[in-house]
Parts: sequence; structure tokens; C-alpha cells
Amino acid sequence: MLSTVSKYEISQELLEIEKLDQQFTKRERKVLENFRKIKKRNYSKKYKEIVENNREIFEEPQGLKIGSNILKELILSKKLNNRENLYVLCRLVALKSRGKNIIEGIKYNLEYIQFAKCLESEEDLARGKVGLANFIGHLGGYVEANEILLEIAKTTKYENNNNYVKIKLLAYLKLVENYIHLNEDRKAKFFINRIQNYMDRMDKEYQEDLSILINTMCGEIYIDLNDSEKALSALEKAKELLDKNGKAYFFSKEMHYNLIREYYNLKFSLKDFSEEIMLKEIDRAKEYNDLIFLSKGCGILMDYYMKINNFKKYYELNNFYDEKIMEINSLNYKILIWNMISAMENALIVKKNKELLKNVLLLLFGVGGLSIGIYVIFLDYKKVKNSAYIDELTLVGNRKAFNEKMKRVKDKKYSMLLFDVDNFKKLNDTYGHSFGDEVLKNVGKVLLESSQGTTIEGYRVGGEEFAVIFENLKFEQAILESEKIRIKIQLLKWKYDTMVTITGGISQEPEGIYEKCDQLLYTGKNQGKNRIIFG
Repeated sequence: MLSTVSKYEISQELLEIEKLDQQFTKRERKVLENFRKIKKRNYSKKYKEIVENNREIFEEPQGLKIGSNILKELILSKKLNNRENLYVLCRLVALKSRGKNIIEGIKYNLEYIQFAKCLESEEDLARGKVGLANFIGHLGGYVEANEILLEIAKTTKYENNNNYVKIKLLAYLKLVENYIHLNEDRKAKFFINRIQNYMDRMDKEYQEDLSILINTMCGEIYIDLNDSEKALSALEKAKELLDKNGKAYFFSKEMHYNLIREYYNLKFSLKDFSEEIMLKEIDRAKEYNDLIFLSKGCGILMDYYMKINNFKKYYELNNFYDEKIMEINSLNYKILIWNMISAMENALIVKKNKELLKNVLLLLFGVGGLSIGIYVIFLDYKKVKNSAYIDELTLVGNRKAFNEKMKRVKDKKYSMLLFDVDNFKKLNDTYGHSFGDEVLKNVGKVLLESSQGTTIEGYRVGGEEFAVIFENLKFEQAILESEKIRIKIQLLKWKYDTMVTITGGISQEPEGIYEKCDQLLYTGKNQGKNRIIFG
């Protein structure tokens, strides 16, 4: 059943761990030594104790690696029954959600769901769905993840089962996190209240761990709402609990708190902002390959550099972030391709070529009707493939795609940025049309990078003119994102000794928004160019 865990993989990883023995912290060494003392014949009696002991090292440097290998050794020992294996596999999935690649984590998660279905365990099936939604959220598919989570949140069938209630709490927690990312603060607060209604049914340590996250998230919500007093109160409560907290039921509480505390300082107390803390947390996120915290941390620090007008550091951090995202995505895609090849070699898929991609995806992601994750992982692939809506030169949406988008958002609240390249005709005349094409390609690249994992979408609407649609963002945030785009383009390096800038207008007018943005754009031109005018 547990085909994703190979004996070769375990032996190799355990050898690596042995080599690192001198680098262990005291806690890590203690947990590993205690596990080694347990005889295999006693694994069935001790498996819960082993899992609980692992919690003590999850925040340690090698903790996740040691913990996941201990759990995999338990599974491979064949000393556990199906129910015990499922318990251990559940914890392994949680660890793999913090691992070096998302695809591997998804594979373990789907194996867990399959196992739960074989045992006809509704409780474990729900837990597996929450785990899958978590992975989809890590890929930026917050809306898609919420569709899965809301299904679990609405279930009232097992209200008297505390284990199932704990699963609902996890679903609520992820909904809060996702709605914060989507800037839907009212919905986020609604599910925070739902969590608090169930808190007293959990043990004290679990309550404290959960309270740290809730107060940190409340702090983030109040920061977004510009309520500094309530934000500070929530963050102080989180800090008080964090200082006395022991076991780790939830990963990265400290990292989350530190990022949001510096976000508070960025907004309300700039003199207290710590660049050192932010760089440290970004390094931790980089080490764990955590896309969510990496994105959040880099975003906060880039905003700080922009506030203090340190464009050099802003550009360097932006380049680092882009390179790291490409590195993580490259690893995930390589593993995905390896799985596709493996599936074909094992004759798991034997249909026509035109159905090959569909079937491999269903194999990897389609358990229990949850193939919605396909959309998130192959979003870029689908965009490029659908060439009727893609501008061939810049690879952003073309005018046709823009018109379709305007139809879809006409009844929604959104912001639009309309901009063009300053002095584009002069650039063409001076350096040639091939350089003009290079400029447009690089502007398109900036827009594509800005849209990764967000609801920001860029379009080339004609010549050197571009439009950007911002959904699920407050107007102030849309302005800030527009400024980021402007600065990224200004800082681009060219083969000729020149600088390329843009001028744009951004508005949130419900009627005549295109015309309003166009007017603001020309106001910017008249004021000297290289600026974003809002109104």
C-alpha cells in the first residue's frame, strides 16, 4: 500500500542523518537515541509515544528530517496494523508538508486518502482532504483550497466526536489563513469565531498552540484594517503564549509571529522595524522551502526597502525571491515528470496520447474527486497553451483576454492599472525595433512574475500599453503593487546605457474605469512621467 516509501530511500536518508550526528542539538540527539532504544517488536505498543516525542524537535534545525525518517521507519517495519499505520502516515504527511518539494507531499497525502478510503474511515478521509487543501494553498490556490475546506466546515454529522472536531478546527484555521491572503477579512474573522467556539473541547496545550496562531492572525487582520491598538493587543497575547509554549502542534508559530510583528512595525512603528529579524525568517523559510512564508517575508521586507527608498536592496531581494521560486518550482516539476515517466513504465496508463496528460494528472491528484488541484499546478501551462488569449511577444493576456476579463469582473469590486512605456517611439527610433520588442518582452516578464500565486493579471491592450487587473485587493494595496511594478521596470538592466520607465493611472471606479485610468495616465505624463497616479 505505502508504495511511496521505499527501503532504499530510508536507508539513504538514515545514512545522511548518521553523518550529521555531530551537528545535532541536545533535543534532537535525545529524541533519536530514545527511538533507537525501542525494539521493533514494541513499535505497536509505543508508536503514539514515538510520534508525540517527535513534536519536541519540530522547530529544531534537523527536527523535520529526523522526525520524518523515524516515522517512515515505523511504517516500513511492518509491525503496525492498518489503523496504526494510518495514524503514523497522518503525522508523516504533516511533516512532508514542510518538506523540500510539494509533489512528494501531495503523493503521501493522496496515499493517506486512499488508505482512509480502504478502511472506510470518514474521519481520516476528512483529515486527508484538509491536508490536500493545505498543499493546494501552498501553491497559491486559495480559492480552490477553500472549496474543499468549506465542505468539511459545513459537516455536522460528527459534532460529538472530539477527533473530528479537531479536524474541523484545522479546516477553520486554513480557511482563516486563505481568506487573509485573499483580503477577505470579514470571512476570516467569522471562522476565527468558529474556532473559539470549539476551543474549550481541546486539551490545554493544544488550546495554547492554537491561540498563538489565532492571535497572530487577528493581529494581521487588524493591521490590514489600520487598527494599530487591536493589532498590538492581539500580537502581545500571541507573544505571551509563545514564550511559555512547549510542544509543537502547529509548525512555524514563531516564524509567523515574527513576520506579522515586523509587518506591524512596518505600518505603525517604522523605527522598531528589524531588518535582521526579517532576513533571519526569510532564511528559515528558504531552508524549509516554505512558499507562503517566503512570499510573505520577502513582500514585507521589499515594502520596507521601498519605504526607506533603498532601491538597491529592493532589487536584490526581488531577484533572490524570483530565483528561489524558480528553484522550488523546478524541483517540483522535475519530480512530477519523474512520476509521469514512472507511471508509464509501470503500465499504469495505457490510453491514447492525447489523453496521457489528463490520466497521469488524475493518477497523481484525482483521488476522491479532488482533482481541482490540477488547475493550480498547471495554471501557467494552460495559459501558454491557450494561445488565442495570449500576446505572442510578451506572453501576457492579449486584448481579447482583457475584454473577456472585463466581462467577468463587471459586477465585482476590483482595481485597474493602465500604463504605457515612456518615450517608447524614441527608444524604437534610437535603438531599433528589436530593442523595442525586448523592452515589451521584459515588461511582460515583470507582469507575469507579479501575478505568480496572486489574483493580479496583466494584459497587453495595444502597442506599448498594458493593463493590470487587481482582484481581492484593497485599493491601497493595489496602488502599492502598481508602484512595485513601476520600480521593477525602472530597475531593469539593458544592453544600451538607458533606463526604461512607465507612467500609469490606477482607479477603482465602478463605471468607466478604463477611461478614468486613461485620464490619470495622461495626468502622469503631464506631471513628468515615471509615476503612478491614482484616483
